[in-house]
Amino acid sequence: GKGLVLLLHGPPGVGKTLTAETVARATGKPLFVVSVAEIGLDASRAEQKLEKIFSLATKWQAVLLIDEADVFLETRNRFSPPQRNALVSVLLRVLEYYEGIIMMTTNRIKAIDVAVISRIHLAVRYTDLGAVEMRNIFKYYLNQLRPDLIHNLEEIMNFIDTFGHMYNLNGRQIRNVVMAAQAYA
Repeated sequence: GKGLVLLLHGPPGVGKTLTAETVARATGKPLFVVSVAEIGLDASRAEQKLEKIFSLATKWQAVLLIDEADVFLETRNRFSPPQRNALVSVLLRVLEYYEGIIMMTTNRIKAIDVAVISRIHLAVRYTDLGAVEMRNIFKYYLNQLRPDLIHNLEEIMNFIDTFGHMYNLNGRQIRNVVMAAQAYA
């Protein structure tokens, strides 16, 4: 196809969806997010739904994000359930004619089907957050709060620097911590 296919893979809460949102914003296009649950696992219905989704994404000139696309990516083999093998084939057929930007995310990258790999233009691997990334994400969310809710940002950041690594939080968890703290304030 003439489209651009990106695969974003890594643990939950490290920025895969945020990357898709940023790509959409940077290209001035809407982001059309679809989950595998919406597409379904029945191959014949999934193909119809995907064709409709791809058609709408083309009409809207949207960046299409298929979230948690694992079932469409895994290697096909004779030991896999035929239905799962069929889902990979469905994605390959629909991708062949898509001309827009499609991004797929996965938390569990095992063995990606060779035919899928050949259609991916860029694969980006995300890793767990380090201390600097955690600090930056905390600071980002804390800076979005009303100023009267932050009594001493420097003290909060020192606490995060000292104890943050003990909790190994991802970006989504950090956002939730800040939102919960705001709710209790």
